[in-house]
Amino acid sequence: MTDSPYSAIRHQQISAFPGEFSGSEEALFCVVSSKPLSSQAHDALVASAQSLGYHSRQLAFIILATQADTAPALSTQPKDLFLVLEAVDPFAIVLTDHHAVEVASSAYNVPLTLEQRELLLGHGCCCFESFEELLKTTEGKQKAWKCLKTLPLLSVL
Repeated sequence: MTDSPYSAIRHQQISAFPGEFSGSEEALFCVVSSKPLSSQAHDALVASAQSLGYHSRQLAFIILATQADTAPALSTQPKDLFLVLEAVDPFAIVLTDHHAVEVASSAYNVPLTLEQRELLLGHGCCCFESFEELLKTTEGKQKAWKCLKTLPLLSVL
């Protein structure tokens, strides 16, 4: 973390997030899921980000706290996701499952289409019903990559 007013605010928002945040607080590529990803899905997203020009140190993984995981009062609310994503301010966001898409849609007050590039206040975004399920078939992997490769290339920013 650098010593600037922005990094202090960012750190404060991330620390207050009721879910789990791992990776860089200055991430340019954020992955949001409602549960921990399998190692295959995690590795596929890291590889996808790297093929778009992002270094592994520029990634963050956000896991939403759900009512099944914790007391309802501590579950991730749409405003919580909005605050943490806007504090980090990534170029690219990947929503890996239906619940993550629902929370983000509510947070940004926009309908989101699955397996298609979207914009969340200027952040490139890919939304999936289940990224994990797509990885089970060659056709699914191609469908996922078709969406992921539409995210902003770091080399052209």
